[in-house]
Amino acid sequence: MSRKKSRSKHKSRKKRGIKWAECEPLQLDQDENFYLIVGYTAGGAPYGITWEEHEAELEETRKRNNIISNEEAGPIPIIEMRVTQRQWDELVATHDIQMDEMSYFLNVETGEIAMLSDDDPREEDEELRLEIAEGFNEIYYRVPHLDLDERYNQMCQFTLTVPSGKLRTKLEQALSAEHKVLRKFKYALATDESELGRYYAFVEAAGRERVQEWLESIGVRAVVVR
Repeated sequence: MSRKKSRSKHKSRKKRGIKWAECEPLQLDQDENFYLIVGYTAGGAPYGITWEEHEAELEETRKRNNIISNEEAGPIPIIEMRVTQRQWDELVATHDIQMDEMSYFLNVETGEIAMLSDDDPREEDEELRLEIAEGFNEIYYRVPHLDLDERYNQMCQFTLTVPSGKLRTKLEQALSAEHKVLRKFKYALATDESELGRYYAFVEAAGRERVQEWLESIGVRAVVVR
């Protein structure tokens, strides 16, 4: 996957614990007869995937993944998602940094991440867009991301662990800046190579933990295969 960049606009900071960014659900064109309306006939009649077909597909997915029905399983059935180290690293990175105007979806059957444009749908993505819509919250899940307030809290948490009083003061000053907080924070950290490396390790470990928590919340257990 490519075309990643960080969000650079700084918002007002709020002192609160880390939590997931709100994710808007994918909007489907549907009615009482159709789970997904793919199009309309010349006479204006809709056609697509009916609710009965959708329920049948859900049941087939449960059987394919060797899980019991929602009624029997209780809260959330667990699906084992086997991923390579590359796929796992990519998922953690996608949670940490996402491009504006893009949506990212994890395929829990393959471990791959699909990327779609929000504002400029491309014709070549039409088939993928339909596939995601059909399998949304069953096979494809929107990957949440770390927002600016959460990133700020993360920097604050790391600063508390810095043993050097001099460096800690520099970091606190960077965190108090009105603009370009992340850039100033990293610039201050760059004066101590070992602490900069420790910060990146801290961020990576926190990212892995949050991704694991998210996967568990949707009933998925990731297993990294070598």
